[in-house]
Amino acid sequence: MKYLMLLFVFLSAQQKCNQTNELPFIKATSQSWSGGAAAMRGTYYNIYFAMPKSEEIKFDSLWVDNKRLALAVMRESDLGDTLRLFVNDKTGLRNPIDGNEPDKPTQVGFPVESTAEALVGYFLNGKRIYFPVITFTRLKPLAYP
Repeated sequence: MKYLMLLFVFLSAQQKCNQTNELPFIKATSQSWSGGAAAMRGTYYNIYFAMPKSEEIKFDSLWVDNKRLALAVMRESDLGDTLRLFVNDKTGLRNPIDGNEPDKPTQVGFPVESTAEALVGYFLNGKRIYFPVITFTRLKPLAYP
């Protein structure tokens, strides 16, 4: 019986080690903002991973609120051990030239089935992978003059 349990432990440990699509996730934050030119508003999204920039992993998109947004990839610390993905989802309440409301963006659903609040899309060695962001930590809104 002991040998059977030991064999089960070894097999399950090997299966977990072979999973390559897990990233060292730290946290995800969102912060709404408003103000600035032409009554703008939006949301800042930041997603943090405990890893340096890598040539093997290419982050490209964030799916959130029925939108697909392009990601900016930044190194967060001087040591290069924290990677920050940043998106500024901004919209204007009116067009500053003619005063009309802007066109509403096309709604885009998640590319895969998920119950997460958002998905991060990336390529690992040429293969498309999605990382689910279960929830965002909501930060205090910003009001620009």
